[in-house]
Amino acid sequence: MCGIWFSVGWGNLPSSVIDVVKHRGPDGRGWQEFSSDQGPVILAHRRLAIIDLSSSGYQPMSSCDKRLWITFNGEVYNYIEIRKELENLGCSFISQTDTEVVLQAYEVWGPACLHRFNGMFAFVIWNDQEKTAFVARDRFGVKPLYVHQDGQKIAFASEIKQFYEIPGFHAHIHAGNAHDFLAHGMTDHNEGTFIEEVFRVPFGGAGVVASGTFEPYIWYTLPTQEISRPLEEAAALFREIFLDAVRLRFRSDVRVGALLSGGLDSSAIVCAAREFFPPFDTFSVCYPGESVDESVYIDAVIQEKNTIAHKISPGTNTLRDEIDKLLYHQEEPFGGTSLLAEWSVFKLAHEQGVSVTLGGQGPDEQLAGYHPMFGGFYGELIRTGRFIRLIKEGCARVQKHRVPLRRLLADTLSMSFPEIHSRVLSLLHPRGPCSWLKLDPQQKTRWFTDFIAVDSHKTLSDTCRWYMKTNLQALVKHEDRDSMAFGIESRLPFLDYRLVELIASLPAHYRIRNGQTKYILRDALRGILIESVRTRQSKIGFATPEDKWFTRDFRSDLDKGVASFAVNNRRIIDEKELKSASSGDTHLAWRVYIFDKWMRQWKVKWAQ
Repeated sequence: MCGIWFSVGWGNLPSSVIDVVKHRGPDGRGWQEFSSDQGPVILAHRRLAIIDLSSSGYQPMSSCDKRLWITFNGEVYNYIEIRKELENLGCSFISQTDTEVVLQAYEVWGPACLHRFNGMFAFVIWNDQEKTAFVARDRFGVKPLYVHQDGQKIAFASEIKQFYEIPGFHAHIHAGNAHDFLAHGMTDHNEGTFIEEVFRVPFGGAGVVASGTFEPYIWYTLPTQEISRPLEEAAALFREIFLDAVRLRFRSDVRVGALLSGGLDSSAIVCAAREFFPPFDTFSVCYPGESVDESVYIDAVIQEKNTIAHKISPGTNTLRDEIDKLLYHQEEPFGGTSLLAEWSVFKLAHEQGVSVTLGGQGPDEQLAGYHPMFGGFYGELIRTGRFIRLIKEGCARVQKHRVPLRRLLADTLSMSFPEIHSRVLSLLHPRGPCSWLKLDPQQKTRWFTDFIAVDSHKTLSDTCRWYMKTNLQALVKHEDRDSMAFGIESRLPFLDYRLVELIASLPAHYRIRNGQTKYILRDALRGILIESVRTRQSKIGFATPEDKWFTRDFRSDLDKGVASFAVNNRRIIDEKELKSASSGDTHLAWRVYIFDKWMRQWKVKWAQ
């Protein structure tokens, strides 16, 4: 995996890092050691070469005077435009990389350079003169950056596994995040990880490491002001920015392809890219005859847009064969087998020699693509007294999506009035949402809606922001890990900050209208996105038939995992209740199965 290792005060470079980076070879591996008052300072990097494949792009990379050194993970898509601006200011370059542009931009503008970058990134810049480091992460957390600190010794890495090589490092389970996953399937919803000793640099965060301390600050927050625009103007602007976001993300010195699920988002990217580029490779998961199969939409895009199609259908045997490798690269438990589908398409892309793919993460969270998000919209209509519109929207949703009335009420309460919903659930289920798990009582009685209640949900925009802070963080982490496992850089056009800021400024009825989600996207891409996809109402994504797997072919695997977890964790569970609950809830059984496997694979223990 390409990425970052940066440590202060731990002495020798860990053996696993040395194995990866100690020699500058043809793949651009390297490391650099410095001295400081706190002890040795080490920058290490393994490069995935995408822009300028020559040795000029090797990292760590230094400024001409050797004062500044950078280890950089990610891509700044508008680096050509920034480079021209820097050249006009008198800067000269020895490579064609975006890494050198980032380094010189920092030298000229300091931390303010971050606001000029359109991309995904995590980087460390060491100032060997001042003996300080500047650490930063992109606006929406596409690229990972973890921190482990012990006194004045501190380390940053792109992967949690690197910390295991630090002398004296011991991994203990973060009880709160373990509860949130086992009870609700939640991951990546805060700056902690499943390991007590490891935290994330916050997305949109930066900070300075000096004298063995690191205090992150938030350098980017999404603007909240709603801007009044006619729908036609907003749609035209959406279309313009989206097409440019796709165009920018095709900048590469290696082959570029795209993931194609057949859904609205991935299909929009493929169709938009064909406006500029000749036929390219697409990668899809298909399950003919299954309810999750989207072959009809995939084939429609392939046929009309003339892509070079590749398809795969991973099953339960693939899951058994790949699960340990998948968990090794993910490093933390995950909530279902959709990751196997994603893993499999990246593996397929690697086999076809494609090193960059475009993916469709982002619109669901921004444009209310998940059905519970309708509740945020209904709550906004209630608060503003638009009851006729509320009735019309509710009826339209029932008609288009066959949603029962009780679902309309539940969504509205859970997303817009979570305190009320939590009280109702507490009355109905006085023992809490996860009665078999004997963790802290405050954790035990917490409902999913209590997480929502922490943030304001007065508008649909509030609901979308909450999903971007929680759900999106898990999705981009999973995609980054699955892609990087196969040496592939996954790029996400819908997370171009210009597009995100435009969407954030739109009123609710540009996102949901007449029971239809992602309204502005559908309107903006009329004539580009094929009609059968543009007008579809169903939503599946990169899914597997896991409901069938969990009740049939993979059920025995789940039961063994539950039994193993029960035997090894009697101190924190009620074994009888766990087995009863998991027998009727296959998704709970999966969460226990994967958590048990993670504990054993990564040798993680509960804190005493």
